[in-house]
Amino acid sequence: MDETTGQYSWQVENVENADAININQLDIPIQQNESVQIRIKSLSEAGYPSNPLESDYSEVVTINFPQELIQPDTTSSIISQNEKALATVQINQDLQEKGVDTHIANSFTANGKYFAHPSTDISSGFLSPEQTPINLFDALTTLQNRIAQLEQFIQRSRGELSVTILDNNGVTTAIKKDTLTTLFAGYYSQDVANFNIRKGAIVSKNYFIRLSNVKATALELISKISGSRSKRAYASGGKFGANSTPGSGMDFFVQNDTYYTSRGKYDYVPISFSQPGNPTTLPVTGYTLESQISNISTERQSSQSRGQYIYSRYRDIGNTEDFYIDYNIDNSSDIIGLNPLVTDLTDAEYTLRNTFYNQVGTTTTDFIWNGNYSSGNPLTTNVSDATVSSDYLSGNILLAHVNHPNVQAGDLLATLTNSIRMAKAATKISTDIDGKKQTAFFYSPTFGNTIKSSFVPNDQYLLGKASCGSYMFLLPREEDSLTVNGDDALSVKAIIIGEGNAISIPLVFQYRMTDYYGLGVNGLGAIGGDYTGVTTDVIFSKKIGLDLFDIDENRFSFDLEIFAKYAVDKLNINSIPSISIANALKDLTSNIPGTQPNINLTTTNPLTGK
Repeated sequence: MDETTGQYSWQVENVENADAININQLDIPIQQNESVQIRIKSLSEAGYPSNPLESDYSEVVTINFPQELIQPDTTSSIISQNEKALATVQINQDLQEKGVDTHIANSFTANGKYFAHPSTDISSGFLSPEQTPINLFDALTTLQNRIAQLEQFIQRSRGELSVTILDNNGVTTAIKKDTLTTLFAGYYSQDVANFNIRKGAIVSKNYFIRLSNVKATALELISKISGSRSKRAYASGGKFGANSTPGSGMDFFVQNDTYYTSRGKYDYVPISFSQPGNPTTLPVTGYTLESQISNISTERQSSQSRGQYIYSRYRDIGNTEDFYIDYNIDNSSDIIGLNPLVTDLTDAEYTLRNTFYNQVGTTTTDFIWNGNYSSGNPLTTNVSDATVSSDYLSGNILLAHVNHPNVQAGDLLATLTNSIRMAKAATKISTDIDGKKQTAFFYSPTFGNTIKSSFVPNDQYLLGKASCGSYMFLLPREEDSLTVNGDDALSVKAIIIGEGNAISIPLVFQYRMTDYYGLGVNGLGAIGGDYTGVTTDVIFSKKIGLDLFDIDENRFSFDLEIFAKYAVDKLNINSIPSISIANALKDLTSNIPGTQPNINLTTTNPLTGK
């Protein structure tokens, strides 16, 4: 209030001077290391003091003692530091007593990641035989080693190959590795007893080589010789006059494979296909040793190819004898294909005489065709003619019955001498030299074909000793039936466990033990082609060797001999075979429709058509 004027006015406060008293100033003492907290609220003059109005408190404001005004206190500082040091020592001692130092001693950081402990300092929870705890590192190492051992065991663990032979009667014969198994096909006289035409009948016995896996682990077969499956097996040299020089008679690919070049020789072993998927056009243009031959007819040889998981072998498992010949069986010094005077495979095959016989009798009284016709009708001869008799019993000349379908059709002798053939090796009985052998695979570029390898239905009407004999051959449906799944060395043929997954490979044994001797369709014919009746029994037998290789290149080899005889002499049962009708029906259903050489039990009379 202005005392002079007696009036009131607002006085401007000096808020910047700490020593000046004003309404917005607090003066509160504070000491070093202290803090002052302040909060305020306002009081309104209206209604004061009986009914004052108050505001809410403000937020707390904390004011610390200014750092710049702090004066050092040496004694207090030392005491404080000592207290802190004592506390640190006590904490460290407590941690050490609890093992914290040891716990973190081996911690480390790698690639930016912190690891508290190595595995050697962590217990695995397992105990040693001495009941000592095993650290995690040792436990994991042991487990890792065991896993590695199991992996090696699994890698070594392979399926187990089981080989059996199943015939069309359901009889099963187990095959052992590196052994010769001999099978009896039957008695010819019994086999043809119910045929409509018994004389000259051709009997075909169908067998199935069954490959199965008897373990749950995988069984994989490989090919002994990989490569293009559309090419013939590699040339091994040394047969049919070929040399054994690599790059000439022998392929470079197999030059260091002694087993292949001396024993396997798969290129020289024939095979047949019932329904070749890619039949070869004959004659072959530009024929070489690599040319694969897939004959449309099973009558003549086909060649084995590269990439097969099963091969027919040239020599026996003991490496003591050949199963095949490359020479004229009547003259072993005469190598097939080398005689410049022979251009039609007659070193390997018998055929009809290429000249006419003297005409004797008529078709009413005689039945041997003399090779000529009169007014379209076949002319006859008989064994009263010395040449006819000699040829009939010689074993190296074929004669034809006038009922032969080609003779009935009026085919000329010159034509039939090329088409009516019999492999020489097939005509030999089991006791003859080379009697159990067959002719090796051979293609004649001049003749434009291979050697005969099976009977055909019209062979029933042939006459003479040279017309009887036997053949044995593998008969898969087509080329791919026996091959792995690719052309390289890693290609395989997998077989999974179970009889239902077994592979069945047809094998055919054919035999003919009488000729078509006699008028008409009746009679039994001449046994062994011997019209004199001196021969009362014959035995025909053939051998074959087979090789299979698993993925570890273990070889499963075995030999088969199948024989048949004409006469029933005695009952001889060496073992009691097992019978699986289900397997027999399955294999017969899947394979027999494509098996061309089979001869039906019912034979048609070519004269009557019934």
